[in-house]
Amino acid sequence: MVCFAEVEANDLEGIAGMLQIILGKLSELLDDPAYNFVIDTSSKDKSGDRYYYWHLEKIPRLNTRTGFEIGSGMNINHILPETCAENLKDLKYQPHN
Repeated sequence: MVCFAEVEANDLEGIAGMLQIILGKLSELLDDPAYNFVIDTSSKDKSGDRYYYWHLEKIPRLNTRTGFEIGSGMNINHILPETCAENLKDLKYQPHN
């Protein structure tokens, strides 16, 4: 499924639960930073394109953007992704109901 608009309602519950856990862990680990949240999806008229899949991106605002980031439009990751993954995996977090 390449278009977020085509996600079934019952699948949204699972996505919402996953987001609650991930966003909660990131908030706890990073002291509740500001962030940008993006749903990268194709348009509905291109939903037959089987080579594209929608995905979610959360981009925490942990530092001030400088020359490279501003000039290139790319963010620099100051922590190894493997380290981030381990920190998230190790954190025991229970969503608030």
